[in-house]
Amino acid sequence: FEKWTDDQRRVVLDDLMGQSRPRQLTYTRNLLTKRFPAHHNDFTRLFPRVLCLYIFSYLDPRSLCRCAQVCWYWKFLTESDQIWMPKCLRFGWTPKYSPSSFESNVWKRVYTFNIQALQT
Repeated sequence: FEKWTDDQRRVVLDDLMGQSRPRQLTYTRNLLTKRFPAHHNDFTRLFPRVLCLYIFSYLDPRSLCRCAQVCWYWKFLTESDQIWMPKCLRFGWTPKYSPSSFESNVWKRVYTFNIQALQT
């Protein structure tokens, strides 16, 4: 079996599956599921929010924007002010106004505004 080509192996496996009964197919599925789990745990649901923010804080802005596209919760985390404020303060960028405590994502907007201003 080790010396066979990939196509030869596929033919044999396909033939075995075709001739197997439901009990053997269930057994095979269980073996494959153990080896290759279909569902992966999202670390942001397992770890505390503070730790997730700490992990995300190591990412560059482009990677943070990509992470924001994964799901709603990742978007919520990656757009938080706790991540974007240090990135802005590193360049000396601050909001032009005093944002209210109910306003969110202020620091990301400050960052994108200043980056766009630099590019023009």
